[in-house]
Amino acid sequence: MTTQQQKNTIAKPRKKTTKKKIQEEVYNSITPRNILFASIAGLLLAIIIIICNRCDNNDNKQVCYCENATAPIHPKSKFRDINSEQLAHAQTNGLKTIIKDKKQFESQLDSLIEEGILVKIKPNKYYNIRRLTHSYPYLTPEARDLLNLIGKRFQANLQAEGLPKYKFQISSLLRTIEFQRQLTRQNVNATYGLSAHYYGTTFDIAYDKYDRRGKSYQDPKVEAILEKTLRELREECRMMIIRESSNKCFHMTVVKLKNDK
Repeated sequence: MTTQQQKNTIAKPRKKTTKKKIQEEVYNSITPRNILFASIAGLLLAIIIIICNRCDNNDNKQVCYCENATAPIHPKSKFRDINSEQLAHAQTNGLKTIIKDKKQFESQLDSLIEEGILVKIKPNKYYNIRRLTHSYPYLTPEARDLLNLIGKRFQANLQAEGLPKYKFQISSLLRTIEFQRQLTRQNVNATYGLSAHYYGTTFDIAYDKYDRRGKSYQDPKVEAILEKTLRELREECRMMIIRESSNKCFHMTVVKLKNDK
């Protein structure tokens, strides 16, 4: 036997030993602990993918509000965004100087409209506005767009359930400090101190009545569709929202993207 043949003869069992050793190491690595770690990693990856897919098609561009909002927000399905959380978005995205009273509002309104900071909210095919006693029908353009988006989604969800078209009712919009002080004397949900309603980014949608052909109705099915619509939008991080049972309304603040101008 030559020297080369002797080397090959020696090498063969070494390869088998190495292969067997690798198999044993792989087998031994499959422990309950490692399986748990792998499962957690897979779950986290799935969550990240889901969050990144909670996006809105904006001018044919996939834009994710959850990751690109101007203030902190995370997707959720419950309506529990408290005042301090909504204020973070309102103060970042709304009026830079809050309005004290009627006199200041009237003196600044024209310039706020000309500069594109506020727009007037008028009844349309999606919603009506209740008689306003402690707010003005003005919002930022982004808040106006959110209202229309809610209306569009609401109508689509009604149609999907075989229900006729209904309009929801807006019960409050832009407030002055004067209005807010008046409300705190009669409304337990009215915030003492800073309110998100000061900034033009926040509005209330009533959930107890809906309009159809000039009449108002109470309908649990329609209310459930509105809740479904708002839940979908909250999961997409389009707004902050809380349910106010005493006032029978949803209080919400628009979420704005960092690159929106």
